[in-house]
Parts: sequence; structure tokens; C-alpha cells
Amino acid sequence: MNIVKCEIRTWLSATRATSLAAIACLTALATVAGLGCGQPTVGSDVLQQPVSEGEAGAPALEPNSPPEILNLTTAIDRISPTELCQVVCEAVDFDGDELTYTWEASLGGIRGGGAAVEWSAPDKEGLFRVSVTVEDGRGGTAEHSISLRVKSNVAPEIQELSSDVDWVPTGKSAYFSCVTDDADGDAVTCEWEASDGEFFGTGNGVVWLAPDEDGEYLITVWARDAYGGETKRAMPMRVRGMEVITRSGMKKLFVWRTRRR
Repeated sequence: MNIVKCEIRTWLSATRATSLAAIACLTALATVAGLGCGQPTVGSDVLQQPVSEGEAGAPALEPNSPPEILNLTTAIDRISPTELCQVVCEAVDFDGDELTYTWEASLGGIRGGGAAVEWSAPDKEGLFRVSVTVEDGRGGTAEHSISLRVKSNVAPEIQELSSDVDWVPTGKSAYFSCVTDDADGDAVTCEWEASDGEFFGTGNGVVWLAPDEDGEYLITVWARDAYGGETKRAMPMRVRGMEVITRSGMKKLFVWRTRRR
């Protein structure tokens, strides 16, 4: 009987040792798993959070939107050789980044910097390109270019200046007209001047109201294009009363006739 009790006691001791070993093994496995999943470790009450991408080094950068060029314009569409022309770039950045501008020209020079510069045209005629690159300092860029025409301007020509009368009575009116031409095909505007009297109307034909005093008056017309070209032409017009007293003391009545237009 004592032998049986001894054997049972030995078996229980062995079983208990095996259970304790199994529990220790499971505890070790749980500790390793906890370290890999960011859970509290054995012997520590500090929660280990997982490390996200970007936290190990510098903070993650926000997404960047590149700048956008809205327009690239010039003050005029045709430039004379060696003339200065302003070129303006209108650009925006939706992130609010500060923008820098880099300008280039196929020929000629760039003066100044920033969003507006001056382009110095070359000394020859032709079609030339001016380009700009806009950068936001964070890798975002935008590019655009514009073609500029360099051409010498030919002033308009006044081919004819005429009136419908040879002379005008004081206080009466006369019609003046001119014929113009422009070798470049530019639109021509006319501006009229007189040493006295008053003009009515605009363009190539106007009415001139003569002054109330006898005399000879100069009628002048200026023909101008949009590129600084201009020329002028003038003609005299005699103004006198309908009646004059001759040397013999007799009154003479002038007959005033207008020409057919």
C-alpha cells in the first residue's frame, strides 16, 4: 500500500512539473507576440504604439500642387527692331507657395525679373519666342511661351486732300476729305486741324465752319497708325465776304459755288 501511494505521489509531481513548463512556454510565446503587436510587455506598464511611416525620420510632406500659368501677354502685338516690349506672366499657386520666374528668349535680351519683364527686340525683323518657367520651390513647375513679331513700321500715306469749294464765305462751311493708304495694312485714323474755324465730324471726311474774318487759313490732316507711324498734309483755304468794295468804290458780289462730290 505504501508503495502505491509513493508511485501516485511521484506521478502527480511529474505532471505538475510538466504543466508548469507548458505554462512558462505559453507565457514566453505571448510575450513575443505582444512585442510584435504593440501590446504591453511583461514587466512593463508602458503601451508600445506601432511606428507609422514617416515618424522614424522627418515628418511626412503634404501633397504639392504645381503652379498654373493663366496668361502670358504683351502690350503690343508687333514690335519695331531694338524696341523694348513688356511681357507679363499671370500665374497662381493653390498651395500659396511663393513663386519664382525664369525667363528666356530665342533672340534679344531680357531686362528685369519677376512676373513682368522687358524684352529687348533684336535689330532684325522676324518672329521670336519668349518663354517663362514658374517654380514653387517644392518641385512644382509650369512653363509657357509666346511668339512676338518684330517688324519695321511704315507710316501711312495721304494720297489726296481736297475740298468741295475753292473758297468759303465768312461764317459758311466747306467739306474736306482725304484718301489714305498704309503699306503694312494697318488701320489708319485721321485727325484734322485748322488755324481757325471749327470742324464737325471725324474720319476721312469732315465739315469745316469758316471764321467770320477774311483771310487764308491752313487746313491740315494727320494720318496715324497704331504703331507710331504718322504723316500729315495741308492745303490753304480762302475765306472772304460775299461782297467786297473795289478800288472804284463799287460793290462786287462773289458767286460761291460748291463742287460736286
